[in-house]
Amino acid sequence: MLKIIPDKPALLLEGRERWIVIADLHLGIVNFPDKSVIEEAVSLVEKERADGVIILGDLKHDIGLRNRERKEVELFKNSLFEIGIDEENIILVRGNHDGGLDDLIRIEPSSGFVFKNYGFFHGHANPSAKVVESKLLIFAHIHPAVMISDYVGGIKKRVWLSGEWDNLGRKTNVIVMPAFNELCSSIAVNVDRKIAERYKLWNLSATMLDGTNLGSVEMLSRGMLGWGTWSTWNTSNRIE
Repeated sequence: MLKIIPDKPALLLEGRERWIVIADLHLGIVNFPDKSVIEEAVSLVEKERADGVIILGDLKHDIGLRNRERKEVELFKNSLFEIGIDEENIILVRGNHDGGLDDLIRIEPSSGFVFKNYGFFHGHANPSAKVVESKLLIFAHIHPAVMISDYVGGIKKRVWLSGEWDNLGRKTNVIVMPAFNELCSSIAVNVDRKIAERYKLWNLSATMLDGTNLGSVEMLSRGMLGWGTWSTWNTSNRIE
């Protein structure tokens, strides 16, 4: 069973084991030591009593590997060890920023992998045929957000995107994850029509972290907000 964690850009996969799924931590995005993202992620894993963690790409920020970023990845991994997470249960699906990490962490390819019947991939590269055949696809990379206008201009809010997707030669259900690190530059899918068209997002529903459903990307791009609560997810935030 997969569910969203309310007010968090994270999923919880429940079963015999509990797994947290997060994406786009972009460790090292700021030019000074900052443990806040690591602490937030590790705290969430501990609070949810998780047995493992899937990072859906872009654990670090720089395309190369600076020494400071290597240290931050090591700190992240060691912090998970300290709360009882086994090394084999820390899984990174390779993103376009994840070069140079092969000796530090278990890595699945950018084409993704299937885990408990769900297909996980980062999103900068096409998923494998096996991943596409999964009952639900989950990817990240886009850092989806919605621009909400106000009298002084507007503000971008991170959102989940979900619904039926037709971008890989077949229709399938999909979830697009928001970036875990709120300092990442998010893409307002109701404004950036090129991204919405490239990834065929028009039919997907946008849901804020607090569970407020805003309506489809297509509707939002026309300037209409369809306020509601968990109309895409069910009332327990669970996905069958």
